[in-house]
Amino acid sequence: MRNLLIALLLLLWALLGFKMCSDYNKCCAENLAITAQVESKTTSPIVTPPILECNGIICFEKNKCEAHFCDQWGIFRDSIITLIGRDQKLVITGYARQNESDYASLGLCRANAVKNGFGDLMDDINIETAGKVRVGASSGGNTMCDRISFDIIGASEKVRSSTLIYFPSNSTNKLADTSVETYLDQVAGRVKRTGKRVKLIGHTDDVGNTAANMDLGKRRANMIKDYLISEGVAASKIVADSQGESLPIASNNTLEGRGKNRRTELQIID
Repeated sequence: MRNLLIALLLLLWALLGFKMCSDYNKCCAENLAITAQVESKTTSPIVTPPILECNGIICFEKNKCEAHFCDQWGIFRDSIITLIGRDQKLVITGYARQNESDYASLGLCRANAVKNGFGDLMDDINIETAGKVRVGASSGGNTMCDRISFDIIGASEKVRSSTLIYFPSNSTNKLADTSVETYLDQVAGRVKRTGKRVKLIGHTDDVGNTAANMDLGKRRANMIKDYLISEGVAASKIVADSQGESLPIASNNTLEGRGKNRRTELQIID
């Protein structure tokens, strides 16, 4: 009788143990499922800038300027905005490879396409754009996601008040130089913020007759004026004029000297 009672107690203990273990495993599985769901939420690919690259968020087709914004763009954009202080600005730099067509201006075009992706939020922050060229061929494929970078810097950084912009012979198309385009974008931003004005004076070498060179100098100045207007500067804030061949800064007897004389002088004035 005693042995039977012990056997029944052991059987009962085993059954209760099995039930408790089963309930525990079920609970753990549920907790693991809940934890997995929470981790899935908290570890979703939210990118916190500033970063140097925007891989996978914005992509471009080879040789094209149009920006393709991926699903996380809105989160990424909003997180950038929250990091920009009152005295700071966002610089968006677009890149192109030398094996892409029109690479000299493609980077800047891509940066402006991304800037437009900020929509109405552009009115609340100070955004400048720049273009750069990356040396070497791009990685395989026709879609590239390494063509944009973001930098948050102090808005108080000064833009130099003058520069010289050079032109090919008998042309109103400035020499391809992404640093010049970056500078003009900075000038546009400064003029819009401060209300200052821009003075543009076009110059030429002495090839051709005087009257034609006077007109060519004016057209060169107007070319830079049109660029600034396209960046949002009011036409009333820009003065464009010409000195033709009358004020050389180098000898017109050499190719190098004539190249230096084919210029537009830009000054930021009060």
